[in-house]
Amino acid sequence: STTCRSIRARTILGSALLAAGRVPEADEAFHDILRLSPGNAEAHYWIGMLLNRQGNRSEAKAQFDSAATIAPTFLEAINQLTLLMIADGNAAAAADRVRKQIDMAPPSAVQLVV
Repeated sequence: STTCRSIRARTILGSALLAAGRVPEADEAFHDILRLSPGNAEAHYWIGMLLNRQGNRSEAKAQFDSAATIAPTFLEAINQLTLLMIADGNAAAAADRVRKQIDMAPPSAVQLVV
């Protein structure tokens, strides 16, 4: 569908803008995706990446957590979340979050992870 292509195009645009250091424009592209598709895990992930780049670790973790909750098999989101948790000295909480993620994921996905 057109909306699906538009979301994918905005995702590509936003990630390219972020890579180029054009943070305000990247932020706008990712938030446009959330306006079109509020439950878009990839948009939450990229907003998390943007926030982490800006040093806003707390909000970045919240965005990564949202992405991982929306899409339990989105491994990069849980990876980024747990890396930040470990960097903050919360290794035990990171391990608990991974266990929660495994519980949320469908059995076929867990076999790929384990």
